[in-house]
Amino acid sequence: MADIEIRKSFTMPIGKARKAAQSIVEELSNQYNIPYEWDGDVLTFQKTGIKGVLRIAPKKIEIDITLGLVMKIFKEPMRSEIEKNIDTIFS
Repeated sequence: MADIEIRKSFTMPIGKARKAAQSIVEELSNQYNIPYEWDGDVLTFQKTGIKGVLRIAPKKIEIDITLGLVMKIFKEPMRSEIEKNIDTIFS
């Protein structure tokens, strides 16, 4: 089970949503130095202590992140930052 689960509905076209998600991912990647890879509308990222997936579907974005023991101290700040970015970009 993921430590962080975020679901958000949106109304923008899926192509625009994917670009919006890319901006969120780039910010998190830069902040936490996490490599990522897109496979269609699914983005996966993994680094020691953190593993996650972001899915873009028509009208919905889903993010699931599993944190290692040491990374769990960043759970709430990370969740807060992601939710803030998603609310800003997808609203």
